[in-house]
Amino acid sequence: MKSKYGFIAILLMLVPAFSNSNYLHAQQTLTVNAPATVNINNGQRVQLNFTAPSAGEYIIDSTNNGSLDPVAFSAASGTGSAATINDDGGEGRNFRFSRNLRAGEVFTFFAGVHRNTGNGSYTVTVQGLNAAQPTAQPAAQTAQTQPPAQLAAQVSADVPFAEMVNGFVTFRNLPYPEIIYYGANLGYFPPEVRDWIMNSAFTPEKMEQSFMLDSQLRVWWGEDNNTVFTEASYTIAPRFRGAGTVTTWGGQYRGGENIFNTYGEYAYYQTLRFKYQHRLYVDHLLITDPVFAEIIEFARHLSAEIEYDWASFSGYTGAPVRPTPGLRRHVCDGYANEVMEKAFRLPSVRAVQRWVSPNHAWNVLRLADGRTLYFDLTWFDNERINRETGQIVQTADYNWNNITFFEHLFRFSNVGYGTRQFSHNMGTLQRELTRD
Repeated sequence: MKSKYGFIAILLMLVPAFSNSNYLHAQQTLTVNAPATVNINNGQRVQLNFTAPSAGEYIIDSTNNGSLDPVAFSAASGTGSAATINDDGGEGRNFRFSRNLRAGEVFTFFAGVHRNTGNGSYTVTVQGLNAAQPTAQPAAQTAQTQPPAQLAAQVSADVPFAEMVNGFVTFRNLPYPEIIYYGANLGYFPPEVRDWIMNSAFTPEKMEQSFMLDSQLRVWWGEDNNTVFTEASYTIAPRFRGAGTVTTWGGQYRGGENIFNTYGEYAYYQTLRFKYQHRLYVDHLLITDPVFAEIIEFARHLSAEIEYDWASFSGYTGAPVRPTPGLRRHVCDGYANEVMEKAFRLPSVRAVQRWVSPNHAWNVLRLADGRTLYFDLTWFDNERINRETGQIVQTADYNWNNITFFEHLFRFSNVGYGTRQFSHNMGTLQRELTRD
């Protein structure tokens, strides 16, 4: 029983250029979680400067209860023509956007108003989303919500760790790669997004045309964690019509839209952003946690020896199945039985449990070091079937939500075929092998 990938929808849209002739009349410094009042006089913009105290993502938004319509403008063009960073991205007519910044990096933008007219004030606030906090959280505050595997990771603020935020697993201090592309660090985004940006939407050929100067790219996550927004800007070169004008254009990369209908509030665990962050965290564990690495190696080997018995799956409708010679074939019961038998031989495993729910089966491993690892080899496996040919194929990766220390993630990551019910959340313990 395999989960299906959602489709990827890509939308590329042109953003009209924006220009004005207003001049700045002030500048202010922003700090994290400290609302700053911005005073607008005759529509003139205020320069705002923020220095990131640590690497990560920051949310910047406005709050206005009066008649002004706040707009955030790019600092690229100074007091001349300027591109809109965000307008009405927050509640009501307020702006809201995010930026990924390095520790000590200074981000500058202009706070203004729509149509550059009006008098009044509004507040601007910067919040750290995935940024490391100045001080690590005390262990006493996290002990009730974090599995033992993650508690030790908080010894250093620079070490990746996971915690529960608003009931969901959230990762902090992840080791993002640095991939600078026209000023944007694409390392904060998954490989498929980078590929779309560099090889399709914003290729060097598109970013370095003869009429362009100072091409820059901004990339940020949408609030649904499943959409990536992009904005490229350039200054029109001399001898071309409109010389000196800053022009912007952009697009969006969207993950599977059906996840929100299928998973409801738990679609968070299926989003592009979570899956990428989770994979970075798993890669960290594979290097730093030898017990976890040993069990994942066991899972990979066992997956390579077993092929899902699609011919016995009542939900399969397609061409006759073409099984791969030399492999054992099982549905979920057989996967769970083999794990029951073979995982118990691992020295790091103290007990193996077999859990069942309507139409599905999986395992739970109790480790010798006291941790609990939730283990569904059927849905972890990277196997798929081509319904037109009946050929069984292997994809490039595994479903990492299905071997995890996080019970909440495990419970709400998969739904049964045709049922829209979370199979792992309906389970009952059927059997246990233990060394105790």
